[in-house]
Amino acid sequence: MSGDLNIIDEAYDYTTDQQEALGPTLLAVPNPQFVYTSSPPLSADTGEILYGLRERAEQMLKTGVDEALGYRDWGLVGDLDNLGVIDVDDHRLWAAANPALCNGRLTIGKIAKLKKMLRSARGFARECLGLWPVRQKS
Repeated sequence: MSGDLNIIDEAYDYTTDQQEALGPTLLAVPNPQFVYTSSPPLSADTGEILYGLRERAEQMLKTGVDEALGYRDWGLVGDLDNLGVIDVDDHRLWAAANPALCNGRLTIGKIAKLKKMLRSARGFARECLGLWPVRQKS
């Protein structure tokens, strides 16, 4: 079984074991692609694949080398462990982290409703502002 295009949605829950099981399916494909889409990891001790991709992207910014990686992150600068310095009610921050506001696919009203539904500032900041927990390395 081979996959030319493998899309991993909600990659915050994708594990190293799953990656290692799918990885060999790329060997027989001339130009395979993996696409990962996700919110940031749920906690500091999960999301090892996402943290690894983010680290590769940060390294690529420093060195300019990693022709196999295309990485996009619309999350705000900061992290979930220092949420007190971010105004999660600031609509300008909502717009900065949600490019779909610019084309009308998303509205401030929809984000406000989701904020009420999510209830916690941490959950809202992760889901709507793209803030990550600080990674715990073992």
